[in-house]
Amino acid sequence: DGLALIDGQKAFELFNDPRRQQGLVVFVDARNSEHFQQGHIPGAYEFDYYRYDDYLAAVVPACQNAQQVVVYCTGGKCDDSRLAANFLGGIMPKEKVMVYGGGIAEWTDKGWPVEKGPAKR
Repeated sequence: DGLALIDGQKAFELFNDPRRQQGLVVFVDARNSEHFQQGHIPGAYEFDYYRYDDYLAAVVPACQNAQQVVVYCTGGKCDDSRLAANFLGGIMPKEKVMVYGGGIAEWTDKGWPVEKGPAKR
């Protein structure tokens, strides 16, 4: 699809990048609301690809202002991050959209920070 696939180390580097605090690195969680609320990467935008109309107003401006957008889902065989990244790549430069293949499963396995509950926006 022309999307960059990144590993956990790169995702963690981007999470710790000072640009994330400025909104220039954005994480997008492509899972449904129930899974998102059970645990997501802190500060991630919720973007359920199958209900994208519910999230466009918040996600699109944030992604358009960002220099890099990291989209993830559960990881492994989950395809939702690729579908969401392709969708977002159709409305902004695809070069800045990347997929974190390990997803939240790898993230939590590594003991990296997780936030629970609804998005705080």
